[in-house]
This record gives sequence, C-alpha cells and structure tokens, in this order.
Amino acid sequence: MAELFQLDHADSASVDLPPASPIAPNSAILSVYPDHISDGGNTLEQLDAFLDERFASAFETLHILPFFPSTGDGGYAISDHKTVSSRYGTWREIRKLSARFRLIADLVLNHVSSSHAWVSRFLAGDAAFDDFFIELDPKTDLRAIERPPRDTPVLSPFKSSLGLRHLWTTFGPDQVDLNYQNPAVLHAIRDIAQSLASEGVSSLRLDAIAYVWKELGSSCANLPQAADVLRLLRAGLGADRPNLIAEVDAELQGHFLGKGGADFAFRFDLAPCLAHSLVTGKSDCFYRWISSNADVDFSRSILFLANHDSLYLRPQTPILDDKEVDDLVEVAIRVGCIPVARGDRIYQISGPLHLMFPGDFELVCGRIALAMFLLASLPGIPMVYLNTLLAAPLAALNSEEGPRSINRYKFGVAEIHHLLQSTCREKLLARVLGIFSSRRRMKSLAADRPLTPVSCTTNSIIFARGHHDERVYVVANLSASNKEEIYFPAPMVNLESGESVGRSVCLLPLQFGWFATENDA
Repeated sequence: MAELFQLDHADSASVDLPPASPIAPNSAILSVYPDHISDGGNTLEQLDAFLDERFASAFETLHILPFFPSTGDGGYAISDHKTVSSRYGTWREIRKLSARFRLIADLVLNHVSSSHAWVSRFLAGDAAFDDFFIELDPKTDLRAIERPPRDTPVLSPFKSSLGLRHLWTTFGPDQVDLNYQNPAVLHAIRDIAQSLASEGVSSLRLDAIAYVWKELGSSCANLPQAADVLRLLRAGLGADRPNLIAEVDAELQGHFLGKGGADFAFRFDLAPCLAHSLVTGKSDCFYRWISSNADVDFSRSILFLANHDSLYLRPQTPILDDKEVDDLVEVAIRVGCIPVARGDRIYQISGPLHLMFPGDFELVCGRIALAMFLLASLPGIPMVYLNTLLAAPLAALNSEEGPRSINRYKFGVAEIHHLLQSTCREKLLARVLGIFSSRRRMKSLAADRPLTPVSCTTNSIIFARGHHDERVYVVANLSASNKEEIYFPAPMVNLESGESVGRSVCLLPLQFGWFATENDA
C-alpha cells in the first residue's frame, strides 16, 4: 500500500513514533462548538471571552468542533477545509485561542459535502478529480456493509456532465465518500492537515476514520486498510506535524494506535458503564469497567462520559447486558432523550446524558459534579463536553441533524450569564473547574499512572491511582439518599481539606473525595 500512495517518508509508516506534540499527562480537554456561547456576530470571539482563566487553569486543551463552512450534519458536511466559516469568525480568532489553549480540530477523513469544490469538479468531468469519489452501479449488492443508523441509501444519484452518476454516501446524500484508493486523495487530505497545523492547531480528531476504506463484500468498517491510510497520512506529514487522534472502539485501538498511525484515540467503552451507575445510583457497572481495565495502558487514550453526539452503546460488542440497556432506555424516553436502533439492538441514546440523572435540578448538578470527579480520577486524558459542565437543557430537534441535535444546545451570551447567577449552576461550574485544576497538580492522577480496583458496595466505590509510593484513593457515594461508611487499609488524609480521617470516613449522599496515607499526602 505504501507503493500505491508513493508518499514521502513511507518507509517510516509502520514505526511506532511518539506523539508529535505530547499532550501533558495531567491535562484535560474541553469540547465546544464554535458558536456555543453566542449572540451572533463573531462567535469565536465571544467564546474566547467566556472561557476565562478559570477554564484555562482547568483545561489545557480545547477541542473546537467543526468551524469550517458546512452544508449540514452539525458542521461535518464540510464544503471548504481551508476557511473558517464567516458565521464564526476568522483564522485570527483560531490563532488567538491557540495562544491560550492547545487546539484540537476535526479532520473529516471519510467524506466531504456534496457542495465541496472537489465534488463539483468531479461532476463537471475534470480529469484531475476522476477517481476522488466511489462510483458504483446502483444495483451493486451492499447489504454486508455496516454504518451508523441512517434511513438513506448508501449510493446517491448525482447529475453530471456524463449523465447520472451514483456515488457512495455512507452518512447521507450531502456527504460524499472519498476514494482512498486514489493517491491524490490522501495527498489532498495531507495538505489540509498541514494547513490546519500552520494556523495553530496542535491535534486533529480523525472523524469517521473507521469507514475510509471500502471493499465490496465486506463490512467496510474498521478494515485493516483504514489503519494503513492513517499510517501513510502520518508518514506523509513528516516530523513537524499535528497529533492524530483516532475515533475507534477500544478493542480496535491496537490496530490504530502507535504503529497504527494514531498518537491518541478516543475510548467509547467507559461512557455506557459510568452512565448506568450514575443514572441508577448503583456502582456495579462502573466497578466492572474498572476491574476489567486495571492492566490497560491509558497513556494515549481520551476518555469521556458525554460528547456532542450521543451515548454510544456499542451494540456490536455490548458492554451492558440487555437489562442494563433497558434501564437506560426507559429513563431516556421518560425525560425526552431518543434511543436509536440499528437492526434489533439499541445503537445509541441521543440527548443530554445529565437529563437522565434522577432528582431535582440540585441533585442533577450534584451527580454531574460526581461524574466529573470520577472522570478526572481515571487514567487517560479526560474530555468534558461544555453542555455537561453547564447542565444544558434539551435542544430543539433539528431535522437536518437528526436525534443528535437535541444534545447540541447553544447558549446566548446574556442567557448563560443569567443562568450562572443560579447558585446551583454556578456552584457546579466552580466545583468542576476546581476538580480539574487540582488534577493538573496531582502526579498520581496522570494519564499513565496505574488504576487499581479496591472495593465497592451497592452504592459506593473505591479505586486507587498511582504507584505504591504516591497512591491516591478515590472514593465516591453514588446514592442521593444514603450515607456510606468507607473503610481504608491505613489512616488517611483528605487531600482537599488536609484533614486526617483515620481508617474510615462517612460519605454523605453524592459526596466524593481524594484520600492518601499520611506518608503520601
């Protein structure tokens, strides 16, 4: 395949290189839309003003969701990769943000908007774009392919100078899949990556990388050649390149991370387990995840509870059993979230996860704070979606973006300042920013430090982080009504208050904390 692409440095494509621009082991990521906080006008400038020094001290890295001109799918139908949409601002604002945060931008590898210049030139018969897209006979049998739930056909018709042409559109007719069997496509994507790096972007989230390689008769998802594409992209970028972050399932990270070409990867397996424990107040699902991942190297993994899309339940390799999925679906429907099926299994739950937390708004805020504490205490690099941090309401359903749109509420500038006058919401924001600021100073909570399960009861959980000479005990009570007595193997100090607590501590409902032995404190 290296010969196929004929890229510079292709001989280094299979080498396990260190990250190009290492993300600090105690850092955390905040994920935002470019117009997340906006009253119109230059939305990136308004976002920059909102993300004050409290945010900068808590989050070293800022993931700005697509800020390019786009024709749909919440920004992921990109029509021009080298321009900032005039809706949001200019490259000046991107560079200004890059002076305060390390920036992650999205590089959508699988497709471009049907309005992209590449598509227009293909349809016009421009020979330079002959094989940029995948054209098939509409009678081709594509039943074997796997893709996210869609009600549109895989092949979409387009009028061209040569008549009607049917092109591969995994995500819908407005998003036309690129043909990576054509070396020119990868060269063009490499140029985009280099352009983004020159504007201050230090990492690229490789959206939809699982679908980039097509082989008729196969699932066309997570094929080995997809990792080959990633390796060759990295090799073609050379040494002075942005980090590449793959969006793949945990069991596939061995194919994509390191020698697979990615510097980091998102893990989707934590969210269903932690979500179930937070919604039910029972520790078993989350503790099961901790126990099964105690020996995993998380140094290049990005973990999250909620993101801009949905709660992905991984039906192809289930983490939750049927009863546990039913628990979540029942609550989701009751609060206005939308379960989405693929075949006979629930694929994802769309909507703000925190709306599924039981109780009044004060209790919901308490569970969000608990959720963020647990996320901050795990190995890997934590990512927080701004709407979780702000306890955002349900957004209106947008037919263009589908069910995922209800998880994408945008705040007006005056609106968010008014909402933050609410004692509960302001306390939540201050508490979570404080948690992540403290995490940056705690060596035991670094991404690569060991994870050790200790014990759990029905409603409480204890696990440890760090080596024996620096171990921190993470304790939490998931119940909103019961106190929980926690017992330690030695006298402990509460790391937040500095108070000695002896060998036990009584946790109030939804209370949590970091503890260490008196020698390690």
